[in-house]
Amino acid sequence: MSKAKAAIDFMRKLVESQQKVTKPVSGDVFADAVNSAAAQKKGDFMVSDFLTKYTPEEYNQMQTFLNKDKTAGYALKRITDDAANPNRQDLVSVFNVGNTPGIGPRLAAEGTVRGATNLDNFDVQGVLPRLYGKAGFEEIPGQRFPFDPAEAKGVSDALVQAAPDYVEMQLSPQRINDLLRTRFLTPDEYLNYIQTGKIPAAKLKSVQNAIALTTLGGATAAGTAGILE
Repeated sequence: MSKAKAAIDFMRKLVESQQKVTKPVSGDVFADAVNSAAAQKKGDFMVSDFLTKYTPEEYNQMQTFLNKDKTAGYALKRITDDAANPNRQDLVSVFNVGNTPGIGPRLAAEGTVRGATNLDNFDVQGVLPRLYGKAGFEEIPGQRFPFDPAEAKGVSDALVQAAPDYVEMQLSPQRINDLLRTRFLTPDEYLNYIQTGKIPAAKLKSVQNAIALTTLGGATAAGTAGILE
């Protein structure tokens, strides 16, 4: 079993074993929830600052998911024009305006289970890249771009003042493997994991907390982390 396959398979099986916080909904229902969330303010920013919105018709062409009270969710958008990544599926329209602790990282983890391979975000003090990094995503080399005020139509003054970089990220098996190798497993345990995909039962809970992302572990910045956390 390759390192990449072991990492992705293990992460997906681990999160699949837990109860998901979202369920599939229609694109129309999802669009209503997104519009409601986008109008709200969290901290210094509007939720819409960090939320790419699509039409109901566009959402109906995606896979869309919401939690029970429709305060958190995400969509999966199939990308068909990326020749280098024919299985690409973007995690889009991720939002959380509820009060459930730790749900933001769970949304990212669930997205990977359901096939997400790519995403983009604004980097305000590193909060969202760190959050998605803990879900196994890494910044794509050369795909970090300076904030462009000309493209920032309809965003809050707070976002314009923050002028965050725009960052594109992709799922990285190596990030998952590095976490296991450096923080949790002995060399022999890591070798066994690569060969079999199995983690020692005594260490499963700590690995689960880190990779299945039931907690974020304190990555916060004023007004920004609350968008997803």
